[in-house]
Amino acid sequence: AKMCIRDSDYLWDAPGKMLVAVDRTQTGRPDVVEVDLATGETRRLERGRARVVDWLTDATGTVRLSVAFERRRKIISVRDDAQAPCRVLLDIDVMAPPLAFTHDPNVIFVGADHENGRMGIYRYDLQRQAFIERLFLNEKVDVDRFALRDRAALFADYVLDSDERVFFDPRAAEDQRAIDRRRPGRINRIVSYSDDMERFIVESGLAQGPVSYAIESRDGRLQISLGAQFPGLADSALAAVLPVPFVARDGLPLDAYVTLPPPLSRLDDAR
Repeated sequence: AKMCIRDSDYLWDAPGKMLVAVDRTQTGRPDVVEVDLATGETRRLERGRARVVDWLTDATGTVRLSVAFERRRKIISVRDDAQAPCRVLLDIDVMAPPLAFTHDPNVIFVGADHENGRMGIYRYDLQRQAFIERLFLNEKVDVDRFALRDRAALFADYVLDSDERVFFDPRAAEDQRAIDRRRPGRINRIVSYSDDMERFIVESGLAQGPVSYAIESRDGRLQISLGAQFPGLADSALAAVLPVPFVARDGLPLDAYVTLPPPLSRLDDAR
């Protein structure tokens, strides 16, 4: 798969309730279940179906879309409301499984590679069955992760010589700049936000070292360490990873990387 962006089986929540996709029979056919957060009681809204591997709800919590695979073919079905029959979307060979509904009940976020063979992020109109806006596309690599907040685009991640992130939300972009000011000389990344976006978990590390994690507040007053990935290696010199671009025999430019053991840090040192 080109893209792994959905972070959980969480579908939708409202005060006191939550919808989740749960494969309770371990058959690869997830049910859609409503959970009462006060009592723990559950109610099945959609029974798992053959070959259906994922569901999506719109902003009202209505189950609107299913993703199925049959004979290596992806089948995306949608219905206009909870009582309407399902209809199969057409011309979706270039589309990855849909990511989420936007605030518009007829528009979804999707990943697709129809422009240049690289997976980008788009808005797709279910009524017109057409891509209506490109959010982000890199000419060389696929998008690795796409994050949402309240059904609005937050950021997208991709990897060139290093991890890169493009922001769609100005608040998230400013949060990143503030963290970089507080942690100069390190590679910093927000990996999770609180519901009100006032607190977040920060991953921080060096280009050639393990990362650590901390909870921070937007104003910088709260900083709680959560631990490090490999605390015993915090002060160790790790292997250098260097880019080695080359051209294949058919003329296709390719990016490769070589890892040099310490104390080597340049390709000339290894020759």
